[in-house]
Amino acid sequence: MSAPTPARPVAAVVGGEPLRGLLERAALELGGSPASVARGLAARASQAVAGFTLNRLTAVSADDRGNVQVTSGGRTFPAMTLPPSERDLVFLALKLALLEQAVASGKTVAILEDAFAGLSDTVRRTAGRMLKALARPGQVIHATADPAFREAADHQT
Repeated sequence: MSAPTPARPVAAVVGGEPLRGLLERAALELGGSPASVARGLAARASQAVAGFTLNRLTAVSADDRGNVQVTSGGRTFPAMTLPPSERDLVFLALKLALLEQAVASGKTVAILEDAFAGLSDTVRRTAGRMLKALARPGQVIHATADPAFREAADHQT
């Protein structure tokens, strides 16, 4: 039996391309490779990005090196070629899919600040529905005064 390979320090993956960096940080936490993390998140992240972009982008995946790719119109290409606003939506889709995975484990409570303020009403409403769905197996606390999230809230103050 061989000794486990030590994980790379977080400093080694911080910086550079943010989408790949997110997968690398998640791989450090979860074990495995960035590509395996992406495969585990692909279905939910794809649903999210399709909702955020009104189906302009239909899928999120990663190549064997963990480079994030998206599909649009049946064509797959690197997510880093997207305009910054759409790259942000891919990042958000991956983050929410990771959050869902963590909350589903039953050991995590998610606490979110109002990180969605700069997004369109459609994206904020879709994110609200996602937060409500991912809270079913656990708990999500989202502090916001944004009316776009009111319809998804279980409790309001």
